Amino acid sequence: MSRRELVTFTRQQLLALLAEVNGILGGEFPYEHSRDALKELKKKLVECGDQLDTAERSSDLALIESTCSTVAEEIQWSIGYVGFFLRSTNVRNAFEAWGPLLRLARRLLRLNSKLVISSEWEFSPFTFIGLSAFPDFVFIGLPAPESSNPFLLPIAGHELGHNVWANEKLADKYQPVILSKLLDGIRSQLKDFCTHTGLTVSASEIATNMFAVTEWLPFLNYAIEQCQEVFCDCLGTRLFGGSYICAFEYLLAPHTGGVRAATYPSDFDRTQTIIAAANAYNISPISSTFANMCAPSPSVPPKNRDELLLGIADAARASLNDELIREADILTGKAGVSEPNDDLIKKCLKRFQQISPAETMSEISEILIAGWLSVKTVPFYPDPKHEEQKHTLISELVWKSIEVFEIEQRLK
Repeated sequence: MSRRELVTFTRQQLLALLAEVNGILGGEFPYEHSRDALKELKKKLVECGDQLDTAERSSDLALIESTCSTVAEEIQWSIGYVGFFLRSTNVRNAFEAWGPLLRLARRLLRLNSKLVISSEWEFSPFTFIGLSAFPDFVFIGLPAPESSNPFLLPIAGHELGHNVWANEKLADKYQPVILSKLLDGIRSQLKDFCTHTGLTVSASEIATNMFAVTEWLPFLNYAIEQCQEVFCDCLGTRLFGGSYICAFEYLLAPHTGGVRAATYPSDFDRTQTIIAAANAYNISPISSTFANMCAPSPSVPPKNRDELLLGIADAARASLNDELIREADILTGKAGVSEPNDDLIKKCLKRFQQISPAETMSEISEILIAGWLSVKTVPFYPDPKHEEQKHTLISELVWKSIEVFEIEQRLK
């Protein structure tokens, strides 16, 4: 390919993406934060065009090739975010929850954050972390098929947790402790470590031997990622009480027993830690089946290096569970997020029994807890017709109550 073709093709791809961005910007947005994020992305793409102009004027072939490669990577990276921002404007999104979740994010992060919520074709909710292009934004993707389901909203607490973890630099805080625990665990099983890795090292060399470090370093990262997931579960539990537990069970229960990702604790460990967090926060789990949803894995000797080191990483993370439970409570308290009020939950339940939205709630969590309590209570309505339609009725009442809550907050 000639130098001119390389630049021309790269520019055409960039202009095609910019045309899409401009087209989206010309449409309607339910809230300005999606538009603001897209404008930030457009700035980066325009800068890419400037870089191409500079490279094109150069006779340095290496500069031209590296610039086109960089711009191509930027285009590839940007396409996914353009789609995310576009889907955030879709009417299937839970726009009623945007205001309450935005205020929650701003309190937790102590920043004038902007929030973009999108309906995504992914089963699990997710967030984007560490994006230098969007330093003041919080992005949350919720499953598109569940976009009209208010009972899943508490899972947003977990995704906010990832943003809090990054904002508070908790990985840096806990990494030395996790490293110490991991190395102690390896030293205590040194014979197995040497057997499964084929290395001959002493306990004193575990932390310094280059070949040993290469073996255990990925599992240090796994343990840190696991701690982040535990923290996010604890934060979700602290923010949304028993409704987080019910939403977690709703998502996870049909899918237990699959292949486990090393960056997550086992499903059993997660459920047990959430229960411990609920007890520490004096929260009722609502669900009577949650504790027994997952069975512990059978205790068997590790068959290979990965099983050995993952077990040691699990133990290192588990030793910090109580500390992570406290950390989530402390940070939530500092943010001024009050615990769900039992009296207001009872008031909300009474309104739902009257088939009326609730008013004067102090936190969105009280509405969501009352919603889950309503659908879990059998019977909730004395009238069989209402009971038969309960899930639909309560879903609508939760959404209406969130709308009332948002109006009340704006009028304060």
